[in-house]
Amino acid sequence: MADKPRCGNPTLILLLRETRRVAVDELRSIVKEECGIAAAATVVRIGENAAGGEYLQWQTDRTPSRLGTYSQPYVLFSEGAVLPAEPRLLEAWSVHKAFLYVDALNFVGMRDDRDDLAMVLRIGSRFVDDRCLLLWLGRAGGTSLFALPTAESLESLRRGEWPGSR
Repeated sequence: MADKPRCGNPTLILLLRETRRVAVDELRSIVKEECGIAAAATVVRIGENAAGGEYLQWQTDRTPSRLGTYSQPYVLFSEGAVLPAEPRLLEAWSVHKAFLYVDALNFVGMRDDRDDLAMVLRIGSRFVDDRCLLLWLGRAGGTSLFALPTAESLESLRRGEWPGSR
């Protein structure tokens, strides 16, 4: 298998047609299946904010990971966000009403970020449903990749791979 791309602090963002909240027990079950019992035991709710965000966190080895949900469009939170160039992807971006993200905070030298990327994609795949309009992989350095949530895309994410990266 070819080397996976390094991407530093990978973040998978699901742009949604409506808000999707995640309970601690739901995430704990998913983390247990994807990362093991030890990681599942670390799942906690870490807070919320006035902008409609709710946050959960867990830890694999020494890497903290988070899942956040927002009840507002992403564009309201990030000035200068990179927009998709392809018309179908831009259309999906334009109509989303909420978002969910999964990230891994891999601080320099802690571990191979390619493992974190695969974990972020696998866990994020568990939240792709009919509410999901667009998949967005945000990477260190501002690089962004976009994909529609097709059956093929979902299959790639479940393998821990970005769609079309094989």
